[in-house]
Amino acid sequence: MRARQVNQKPAGHRTKKIRRTRKTEIKRRATDVPPTQCLIPADRRQSDRRETRAKRDQLKKMLARQPTRGEDLYTNAMTQSAKSSQACGVPAPASRAFTLIELLIVISIIGILMAILFPAMKGAIDAAAKTQARNDVTQIANAIAMYETEYGRFPTNSDTVSGELLNSLIGLNTNDNPRQIVFLEVQPAKKGKSGTNAVGYVDPWNQTNAYIVVMDTNYANTVKVSTNGQAQGSYEIRKKVAVWNLSPTNARRQVRSWD
Repeated sequence: MRARQVNQKPAGHRTKKIRRTRKTEIKRRATDVPPTQCLIPADRRQSDRRETRAKRDQLKKMLARQPTRGEDLYTNAMTQSAKSSQACGVPAPASRAFTLIELLIVISIIGILMAILFPAMKGAIDAAAKTQARNDVTQIANAIAMYETEYGRFPTNSDTVSGELLNSLIGLNTNDNPRQIVFLEVQPAKKGKSGTNAVGYVDPWNQTNAYIVVMDTNYANTVKVSTNGQAQGSYEIRKKVAVWNLSPTNARRQVRSWD
């Protein structure tokens, strides 16, 4: 029993021996020359190193030529292409300009857009002019009604808003308007705008014909008007004053004070 205890070795003895063996093997391998290097000649190894170094330098140059963040990739590509062409003896392309076909296409597109927008713009202008003309006939009718209320009679009877009738309403005719009260404010006529000229008070479209006016001078509470833009009509309405413009050919430009 005692002999067994004497001859028995510690538990970690085997592990220490294995570790010592591994350390010895590692030292031997570190001092030995690798077998692969022994088989490769020295000049071959130097050639491989030079080739590896050249590949590394080429890779660095390629990375350096890549555009950094925020640069224009298209510009860099065009620059590299121009440099390559010059290096190969090919002249660099000139700066690109618009060709004749491209210019014709752009002009055609602009023409199509104008053709689409022109009717709409013309319609808007006609609508604004019609609104202005309708406001004119309404103001003329109201001015004559206020004159009749002020003086107890109608001003000088006339078929159109011109001459003495117009002067009476704007306060220039002292015979019919001795108090020189301005019942109607007017502006000089311009192209595309209504106003007064040598003819009288004209609408925005026709600068040669003044507004037509009819007054109930008989105090019958009815007047005969035209509903188709003519100078005279037979359609009776229950109004003291009626004003309209002369436009027999274009129904869209006909305006009436009683509408």
